[in-house]
Amino acid sequence: MLEQVVINPVNMNKPLDVELLERADETFDEQKARAVAAEFTKNETWQCPTLIRVRTQQLADDPVHTDDPDLRYIDAATLAKWKIANERFAQQSDDAHGTYRRNYALQLRLTKIFEDEGVPLLVGTDSGGAAGWLIPGHAIHQEFDEMATAGLAPLTILRAATSNAADFLGLSDRLGAVDEGKDADLVILASNPLESVSALHDIVATVRAGKYRDAAELEAVKERIAAARVAS
Repeated sequence: MLEQVVINPVNMNKPLDVELLERADETFDEQKARAVAAEFTKNETWQCPTLIRVRTQQLADDPVHTDDPDLRYIDAATLAKWKIANERFAQQSDDAHGTYRRNYALQLRLTKIFEDEGVPLLVGTDSGGAAGWLIPGHAIHQEFDEMATAGLAPLTILRAATSNAADFLGLSDRLGAVDEGKDADLVILASNPLESVSALHDIVATVRAGKYRDAAELEAVKERIAAARVAS
């Protein structure tokens, strides 16, 4: 039971749960949402939307997830469990699926409200090899795109993944920025991430713990993981 909940908690929903979710959507008040977001900002209450986790739950049957070529990194046993969970997801009513789609759209809208009101944001995925259709490593790139779909500015997304994360963890003295005296862990991109989030996917090389790895070496690492199907 716990394993099924982790894969997709939406599958545990009863009709009443769906009705309550629909009611929450129908009664959403943007002014109240903005007022709450303003309180978050005032109190420095951080938010990690984790949109890709919500998307893979509420839109579990989207081919974007089920036909993702990066599923080649996931072991066969785990993938089989995800497919079984999707069979259960498919048994829910069309009305339930419609409610989930509308709720996810509202999640995107709420994330944009957070940005507008200055709420400190973080990038997160909840991926760890068990949650359905979340591919470790790949999922964070999907999160970048979902945040962009919500309307967040490229700089907001970049900060949520770097300097904000360092601030939240109390490590900004050595992480989160390129500066003298800080750890030289770098992701080198082919284009400007301030212009488009797509730049975050175009990785030329990385530097980790003093070791430089170019794109060819990074691709070789990915191929080894795919061959072993041990993404985690």
